[in-house]
Amino acid sequence: MHVTRPLLAATALVAGLKLASDLAVRRYEYLRLDDTEPEGSLANIEGLGIHYLDAGQGNPLVLLHGLGASTFSFRQNLPQLSRSFRVIVPDMPGHGRSSRAVTDLSVTAQARHLAALLDHLGIEGVSIAGHSMGGSVAQRFAASWPERVERLVLIASTTDRYMMRASPLSPLLAPFIPAFATSVLHNRRGRDRWLRRVVHAPSYLTPEIKGGYEAPGHIRGTVAAYQRLMLDRRHDEPIELGSIQAPALIIWGDSDCVVTVDHGRRLADAIPDSRLVVVPEAGHLVQEEQALTVNQLIEEFVGQGSQAPAPAGATGAR
Repeated sequence: MHVTRPLLAATALVAGLKLASDLAVRRYEYLRLDDTEPEGSLANIEGLGIHYLDAGQGNPLVLLHGLGASTFSFRQNLPQLSRSFRVIVPDMPGHGRSSRAVTDLSVTAQARHLAALLDHLGIEGVSIAGHSMGGSVAQRFAASWPERVERLVLIASTTDRYMMRASPLSPLLAPFIPAFATSVLHNRRGRDRWLRRVVHAPSYLTPEIKGGYEAPGHIRGTVAAYQRLMLDRRHDEPIELGSIQAPALIIWGDSDCVVTVDHGRRLADAIPDSRLVVVPEAGHLVQEEQALTVNQLIEEFVGQGSQAPAPAGATGAR
């Protein structure tokens, strides 16, 4: 009896917290996806609605955002890069203005969805730049379809090792994603603290930027998609980075504390034809905080080859 009562009390507390979190998520996710206004185009890809931006002409370049982000992450890159390339910027499944009702959000499935989107657009060969989780998708795409990838740009990219952290515990942790969302992502103070971790200079986080990252979270099914992703990442088979044939440029912010530059060094060591460039005064959102430098790096690498010189202020390393 003495054991049962505390156990029952703890169970009731957990159940109460989960119920409260679920209700809070429902209140926060007050928008239907169909009621949002897309900025770009919508494609039906394997039964999913994929929202994407398509700008410019020339050789195609895909920009892939990270976890919890959207096309908004590349708003400072698209205008300049689209002067030199045809730039495709999709909202990954479960993010932005793309479908939330996704049955598989493993990185493998996301790479497959990207291949299907490119098929839909009639694009065969492509250069890919992926930020954070988008970098993991880009790596897997390059390893799975080497004949389709001309150049690979990894920006503060996660790795297989990073994405698989604590994956055996995913079934136990996934039910608590709503509680995390309620206390951090849906809470102004918690969200501000989280955003400050991803930048070098907190002054960069204007109300417009905070609002841009917050907005997609109001679409119904967002938190459920995060839960799906946490569960599905367990099913990704490891990839052999040494099999990547495309030349790779790896870009990192020198003060990234979310995915540290050590991950960039490991990627540079593992991918045969690659180089690492560390950009000063930049955190995890390096493509935003130092957009001019990153844009120039991408333009030179994708347009002229991997031996193009780094812009002033950026440091090359292997």
